[in-house]
Amino acid sequence: MPDNPKTVKIWALRGDSVVYVRVENLSNKSYFFPESYNVQYLPDSDTAHFESVYKSEYDLKKLYFYSKFSEPIITPIQLADLSYDSVKTTKFEVSYFQFQPPKLIEVKPHGIFNYKIPIKLPVNIQLSDFKIYKENYIPNSKKNYELYHSYDNFIKYEAKCSSSFCVKLYPAIK
Repeated sequence: MPDNPKTVKIWALRGDSVVYVRVENLSNKSYFFPESYNVQYLPDSDTAHFESVYKSEYDLKKLYFYSKFSEPIITPIQLADLSYDSVKTTKFEVSYFQFQPPKLIEVKPHGIFNYKIPIKLPVNIQLSDFKIYKENYIPNSKKNYELYHSYDNFIKYEAKCSSSFCVKLYPAIK
């Protein structure tokens, strides 16, 4: 993937209910980006993950129960130096009847691409982790229909051809 941070630059700015993203390809080869990102984060994390497809590992929710206050408290964040009474963990799963791989946009050498992603992020999110690809996903055709629509095949492609870029999320004031 981009071996050197000077091959691709990404800026992310947070508005009230939108994230503005600018991607610059400074290299001499093309990179591929999802046409739209699926944004996921854990309640107690400082990072939003901008993925091309849903990832169940980001939907692991924990609720901590505390009775050491004037009334019982439930929070998604484990409080430092205070033991909780119990914890409830919920994991959401997605079952794809027919998986539709994301459309990838080619950003040619020295090209620029801008996103405007409608999402209201919690204030604790300070970083953004973007998935980018060094080659395009297989084309859709009658010959490879099942391979193209396979979630497992897309995840294998992603493991082989993608990289994550973690950048600071700056405030945007309009």
